[in-house]
Amino acid sequence: MSAANLVALRYVAESVLGTTPATPALKQLRFTSESLNFSIQNTQSEEIRPDRTESDLIQTDAEAAGDINFELSFASFDYWLASVLGGTWTAVSGNIESLTNGILLKPFSVQKHFQDLTPNQYHTFKGVVPNTMSLNFQTGQVVTGTFGVMAFSVVPAQAQIAGATIVAAPTTSPMNAVTNFQTFNIDGVPYDGCISALSLNVAAGIRPSKCIGTLGSRDMILGTLEITGSMDLYFKDGTLYDKFVAGTEFAYNFRMVDGAGNAYTVYIPRAKYETGEVVAGGRNTDVMFRANWRGLYDGTAGHVIRILKDPVA
Repeated sequence: MSAANLVALRYVAESVLGTTPATPALKQLRFTSESLNFSIQNTQSEEIRPDRTESDLIQTDAEAAGDINFELSFASFDYWLASVLGGTWTAVSGNIESLTNGILLKPFSVQKHFQDLTPNQYHTFKGVVPNTMSLNFQTGQVVTGTFGVMAFSVVPAQAQIAGATIVAAPTTSPMNAVTNFQTFNIDGVPYDGCISALSLNVAAGIRPSKCIGTLGSRDMILGTLEITGSMDLYFKDGTLYDKFVAGTEFAYNFRMVDGAGNAYTVYIPRAKYETGEVVAGGRNTDVMFRANWRGLYDGTAGHVIRILKDPVA
């Protein structure tokens, strides 16, 4: 039997979609749980037999998909962030780097290693792309997230890929939504109210391409990128609710700094509220402004979202 505590996830970038590089340097991936799985669609034969039995079960389609859940920590998921946004980290100054949404398909192979089995079992998923990402910030909790991934296929094996090496994961501490949440600005002005919860969601709009002659997908096609999120704020004045009612655009950003001083700053230069409500939910409850927003392309900035990575000097 295999224990979840002894399962390792590793990944390596693919230069050719669906092809694991030779002698790969597999990077250890930090995670809290996963549901990455390969599913096969089987079709029963419709043949009529005189002995009233079924003649065959035929594989007619397949897909690999699942979620990888994690706690946000500095530098642990930078390639995954770049992949789901279709962009590339670029140098700004010193060690500071910037990532904006782009039009690149950045696939990788993910290996699931069941270390406590004899012989060991290795499931290598090829052509993996994260199609969704969510980050959740709530009072009194660690910042958690999920990557929803799609893939071409899986290759099970009892031996490690020839020439593979293992690269250790970063050891930075998971960030929390308490002391590590440093800044929250709306239209460039620090928000002085009380925040209950925030979320940031990315949907890459990737769709698999199915072709005759291939079990599963043969290609991944980029679709419309959607950046959305939610805000749960204690209601203190009508400023933000007025923006919802009037359909007024706004910009906002927030900054996360871990205990060592490493920081991520997320910028949404142009957004609008899609929904908003201010209600009295019941006795002895606080009135909240609960809203969902959608990021829009900003022609001046040239992007919908920007993430600034600022490691401690």
